[in-house]
Amino acid sequence: PSPIQPAAPQKPSSIIPKEAQTIISIDNRTISDVSERIVKELEKGQNPDTVRELILTSSSSRMTAPQMIEFFGINPPDNLVRSLDPQGMLGIYASADGETHFFVAVTTNYFQNSFAGMLQWEKLMADDLKYFLYQSTDSFLAVRGKFEDRIIKNKDVRTYVTEEGNTLFLYSFIDNQKLIITGDSDSLSEIIKRLEKQSFIR
Repeated sequence: PSPIQPAAPQKPSSIIPKEAQTIISIDNRTISDVSERIVKELEKGQNPDTVRELILTSSSSRMTAPQMIEFFGINPPDNLVRSLDPQGMLGIYASADGETHFFVAVTTNYFQNSFAGMLQWEKLMADDLKYFLYQSTDSFLAVRGKFEDRIIKNKDVRTYVTEEGNTLFLYSFIDNQKLIITGDSDSLSEIIKRLEKQSFIR
């Protein structure tokens, strides 16, 4: 009989089910270069109600969540960083009206440390995430606000609201393993819906 051939290694599945992927190399590029590329990807537009994953690579290898944190000069508390799994996801969600929104998804192996780390990080998050969440970092420097508690699709959400009452970004632990950071509630609602559908199918 023919020998059994070993199965080909499977590529890691995305944290959030998606319709498309775009690869962005960071080789020989600065933070500003990569940030501008992300903004251009947001401006490209995509089909309504779709998710596109942005995969950052270095030397043709997919970057891990800790590597992305280091590259962008983000400084979350150590207890949060240590609790993150290697897999991370940068993505763009296009709402029903075609408007695009950026999001970050990570998985954690130690919920208590991740949760405590996020609360500790809140006082610096708005500035640390400006490359991801705002197309104009200069105008953001004058923005001030605070975090408020919300409920979206039965999930506890922390929302950063400006003094003018505008939502800049929000984050939520969808469960004890998945943490989502995004710029608007529609994106978070869609991500929750996709994750619940994925769990149901499994």
